[in-house]
Amino acid sequence: MDTAAGRIRSIGLITVGVVVGVALSALVTVVFLNTGPETADNTVQSGSLDSTTNTESNDRGTNESEVSKTLRDLDDLAQFKSDFARRAALHNLVNGASEAQLSEFLQDVEGIGSAHQRDVAEETIVQRLAALDPKATLEYVDDQPVGRRDALTSTVFGEWSSSNLDEAIKYARSLDDAQKLAALRGILDVRDDLSENLRQQVAKQLGNEQYAMKLRDETIVSSTVDDPEDAWNALINDGHEDIAQLETFLGIAKALISQQGIRALDQINDSLMEKSTRDAIMRSVLHNAARKDPQKAFQEAMFLSRDAQELALPAIIEVWAAVDPIVAFNSLSDLDKSSLRANLQKTLIGAWAENDPQEVFDSLELLPERLRAEGEKQAMLSIARSAPADAVQFLANMDDPNRKRELAKTIAMNWAQIDVYEALNWATSSQLTDERMRLDVLAIVLPELAVKDPELALRTALDQPLSKSGIFGRERGLEADVIAQVAKMDIDKAIRMLAQVRGGYTQLEAYRSVGRELVLSAEYDQALRLGQQLPENERTGYYSSVLPLWAREEPEVMFDAIADISNPDIKSQAAASLLTQNALH
Repeated sequence: MDTAAGRIRSIGLITVGVVVGVALSALVTVVFLNTGPETADNTVQSGSLDSTTNTESNDRGTNESEVSKTLRDLDDLAQFKSDFARRAALHNLVNGASEAQLSEFLQDVEGIGSAHQRDVAEETIVQRLAALDPKATLEYVDDQPVGRRDALTSTVFGEWSSSNLDEAIKYARSLDDAQKLAALRGILDVRDDLSENLRQQVAKQLGNEQYAMKLRDETIVSSTVDDPEDAWNALINDGHEDIAQLETFLGIAKALISQQGIRALDQINDSLMEKSTRDAIMRSVLHNAARKDPQKAFQEAMFLSRDAQELALPAIIEVWAAVDPIVAFNSLSDLDKSSLRANLQKTLIGAWAENDPQEVFDSLELLPERLRAEGEKQAMLSIARSAPADAVQFLANMDDPNRKRELAKTIAMNWAQIDVYEALNWATSSQLTDERMRLDVLAIVLPELAVKDPELALRTALDQPLSKSGIFGRERGLEADVIAQVAKMDIDKAIRMLAQVRGGYTQLEAYRSVGRELVLSAEYDQALRLGQQLPENERTGYYSSVLPLWAREEPEVMFDAIADISNPDIKSQAAASLLTQNALH
């Protein structure tokens, strides 16, 4: 009875449910049919937004679940999409592993497809092994390719230094230079808690103080944004050589100029630092400032101290000459100090000619009459340096013998560097009618020729007449210059050439140059014997040149050798040379 009643109630409920379902379905159909296109589109868009929100929610859920995942072995790394989750799982895996398991993991690392994931896994495992047994870990590291070996060496020593700094340093000292640097890098990167003094001591023990200094300099430079003046003073007073920190000084100096303008050069100039380093820094920042706005840089530099001005103003003018020489020249014309104005105008003309000599020629009429000759001269010399063959044409129209000789020597010097055979043809041609000028030019060209063709250089020199040389006006041949050059390259060839040298002062000079090269080559006995080949009246002049050089270069060796010198005159000269060259010692 109850069962029948229950069955009836169920049928009734089902019937009601069907009726309600049909009614709802009809209602939805009516609503849809009465909805316009715009409403339908909005409904679709709303559904898309909901879908996006759900996707983001699912992604967050996925990321959160990834972090909670654990690794059983390295093959499971591929299941992680998040690098953070992968690293976290790796650390959990290796932290609970035994040394044997860690060794197995290292073997499995090669099977990881991604290079990034492979490197991360390897470094994580190596770091954990280093905490357990750093020496054994280094045996594995030593077998790796050089690039990986250095990175892993840094990992091992960084970890080792955390537990036992002294042992890590002691072991690192036994490594080769490349691994020492890698070990030092790892130690200093991890142990940034060490004092600066201790970091320098560690670096010194591992033979690379420069690396520790570089790290410290990087820290100082990073502080320049807030206070470049404090950073500059810290670098000045750190006790290290200034030249070794030139790059860091330059970075801070640029920050000072950016913050304070050109007036910051006074602080740089007044700093207690080595002069050549200071000048290099000032020139660099000056050129940088002048390139941006030379007129502004020049105006600001006029308010510097006199010492700073002496370096700053010419440096700015050199840059300005390349940018707008006419404007620069007009600005200099307004200076009150005549001596400063004249010096800077000369600097401007020289820099202008170096940049564009033809423009200087074309602009001579714009210059004051007193400066036109200087402009023409500087333009000619510039062409002689850059295109010496083209500058030869100027010689024919020059009246001033001194200026003509200066130009000819400049042409010879540069032409011999470009094409020594062409320079020789010009030097021996009829274009050079002045005998003194021709010999001056050959004195420049022939030593350069001797480097490439010593025999031709010697024959050419022997064809030239003797000319007066030195304060006493003794006659001398150009072969002495050729042999002096050959002696620097091939001492035996130079000795053989001595037989062809003309006598007198030429012979003495040639023998002197060979004797000095013998001393520099530690051929002392041969140098002594060479002098004996000279006429007796020239020997004193030879030994007075050779023995002082020996006394300066190797005084102890010379002292021991004096007893074996049989000639009393040479022995006396040798003793005198030792005394005069080493009197302060």
